[in-house]
Amino acid sequence: MRSDLPALLLALTAAAALAADPPKPEEQKPETPPETPAPLTPPAPKVNLVPSLSGFAQVQFAAGLDGTGEGVAPTATVFIRRARVRVKGNVAKGIGYTFLADLATVNNLLRDAYVSTTLVPNHEIRLGQQKTQFGYENPEAATEVFFINFAYASEALARGPDLRDLGVGVLGQWELPAGFGVDYQLTAVNGAGPNVLVDDTPRKNLWGRAGGSYGDFGWKLKVGVSGALGDRFIKADPVTMQPAYRVSFRRLGVDLRADTLWFFAVAEGALGSNDPSTGAGATTAAGGYVMAIGKTPWNVGPLVRAEFYDPDLANIGDRNQRFTLGAYVDLKSEELRGQLKAGGVRWLVNLDLDASETRRDHAVLSWVQVVF
Repeated sequence: MRSDLPALLLALTAAAALAADPPKPEEQKPETPPETPAPLTPPAPKVNLVPSLSGFAQVQFAAGLDGTGEGVAPTATVFIRRARVRVKGNVAKGIGYTFLADLATVNNLLRDAYVSTTLVPNHEIRLGQQKTQFGYENPEAATEVFFINFAYASEALARGPDLRDLGVGVLGQWELPAGFGVDYQLTAVNGAGPNVLVDDTPRKNLWGRAGGSYGDFGWKLKVGVSGALGDRFIKADPVTMQPAYRVSFRRLGVDLRADTLWFFAVAEGALGSNDPSTGAGATTAAGGYVMAIGKTPWNVGPLVRAEFYDPDLANIGDRNQRFTLGAYVDLKSEELRGQLKAGGVRWLVNLDLDASETRRDHAVLSWVQVVF
């Protein structure tokens, strides 16, 4: 019993020590969350799905001057030449739409109506109603032209029944080193014109242009070659008792542009054949124009154009010629000062002087254009 006393005292002493100072639990450090690895590619930017609204209006004055010697001139008139509203937007990355309506022509209200994609590098592909591609003047925006009447050759040789048609368009452009560039535009369309539900011939029409540019010395030069192949349906004429028929056509054109600090100039020519189904035989037509527009720091400048068009080179006496003199005044924002790009308000004045083999009347034309 005495031999167990020391062991008992030792056990009681250890128990008292533990009771007085119990062991502290080990402090637990907060867990560090695992690091999230950085994405391999940055997140794609959000696509702006809000459509943009823009447009313009052109109020035109036209007065005829006797050029035939008959002592009679067309009546002076004021009218709305164009009143267009454009809605443009995106539905996804690289996929968009464009709608353009002209409120001044209710019988031809819808002008542009196409979906487009830029997913193919250096390209825009359009599907729907759009402008056909040939030469310089016709594909140009209506706000950017300086001559109120289109050139004879542009109307007769560089388009179908209208500037626009239904089909597919492919536009490509590449910027190359040393200031060079290449581009092409191709449209495959019905050939019946805009806002036509059913094509009037089974054949499709091709319109296209390919060209190059150079602009590394203060000037911007562009040159292009255009071509077209297709047919047109001509409706019956109850007055002349001419029945309906088709015309197969071919077109070839060339255009040259020079954009400098002091002027912008264009030369364009076209040659075409027309073969009617009536059996009358094919004819060859030719036309062209040269034009120049002066530039100043005050957005005011002169303009001049000389043109001709011969609908049948084999016939004598049907050659049309016209000279146009005029001027423009731009009222626009400071960042567009000294440029020909439209913005704000533009005032144009044209004097058309006829010099055709079969004389026509001269004309004084003017319009005020407002862009918003």
